[in-house]
Amino acid sequence: MKNLVKAYLESPIFTDMTFGYTRLRDEEIHFPDGSARREKTGAILQENGDFLFRIYAPKAEEVRVEVTIDPETPDLYLEKDADGFFTGVLPYSKRLAGPKTINYYVDGALMLHPATPIFYWNFRPANYIEVPDSEQLYFLDPYIPRGTVRREYFDSKAMGERESCLVYTPYGYSGDKEYPVLYLQHGHTEDETCWIYNGKAGYILDALIAEGSVVPMVVVMNNGMLRKPGETDGDYAGFMEMLLDDCRPFIEERYSVRRDKWGRAIAGLSMGSAQASMIGQSRPDLFGYIGLFSGFLTLSRGNTAADEVSYLQMMFRDQEKFTEEFRVFYRSIGSADGLKGRFDQDQRFIDEYGVNRLPNYHESVYPDRFHDWGTWRLALRDFSRLIFR
Repeated sequence: MKNLVKAYLESPIFTDMTFGYTRLRDEEIHFPDGSARREKTGAILQENGDFLFRIYAPKAEEVRVEVTIDPETPDLYLEKDADGFFTGVLPYSKRLAGPKTINYYVDGALMLHPATPIFYWNFRPANYIEVPDSEQLYFLDPYIPRGTVRREYFDSKAMGERESCLVYTPYGYSGDKEYPVLYLQHGHTEDETCWIYNGKAGYILDALIAEGSVVPMVVVMNNGMLRKPGETDGDYAGFMEMLLDDCRPFIEERYSVRRDKWGRAIAGLSMGSAQASMIGQSRPDLFGYIGLFSGFLTLSRGNTAADEVSYLQMMFRDQEKFTEEFRVFYRSIGSADGLKGRFDQDQRFIDEYGVNRLPNYHESVYPDRFHDWGTWRLALRDFSRLIFR
């Protein structure tokens, strides 16, 4: 544990956030007597893996910390001292390994703390902690050659306005060769920044490419929450049109990427998995690899059974063609995922039709992992090792 925590404390990877790369400075606190000094506050990782929470709120009566993903982790009520600091300890638990969104409530009001790491979640900036996770040690080496992440802007006829995406290019990217491209989608309530800052996708791929287990690739991340006027959250037609007809041609013109289906993959998590399933299986002429992380064959909330959904017919009714059209079809989930029941509903069709026995089918169930970035980082690692081979 000591070496694991040391790696976390020393790594610059976990200070790389949407608003900056360097470590957060200690909070400057102005005391009632007129003095001021910097104090270490927020969520402070201890050598044994515990987190010490320390919040300065001299006028508050109650401060509590909620770990949002795990119902078995009770809220932590901090104790107030004479100087106005509220403190409490969240003991290390392997169950919580990985990034965990936390909420601070001060006298019942949700507060974003400036000295605790921040990413985008649930339509807003949110605080989070990185609980030491031995599964992530492989990408913490600061000397691994790093790729580049760019923000690009393209005109979208589908959406009727200019849109933006993030693009990862691997270390050594050159216009002298063509790279395969992965279109990678986030989940509901998130945006195109999340795979980079929440998921650490760039760091993961840098490490895997450096060790030679992953083919160097370009990765394109779009805002999957975009909808045409009149579309609901569950309507993906407009997003599909934007990705295929606006973003894809832009990427293929601007970047040195392959333009054949065996040079394209699509994957996503949760909502993004349903988008990947729909888009990938609707357009087998464009995509040769599909990845569903915490994944669903469809997010249809009606009474339509999976084997009656139009774009899933090849999977269930023409499996010889399905294996010819897709070299990899990957599904994964954490065993403690609150949506595992929906994954299991899909699994019944997967088993009934024998999809799980097809040579292109791959599946991972991660023990004691949740519907969160700790799971999705593992899924990206495992999926990326399968594709473009």
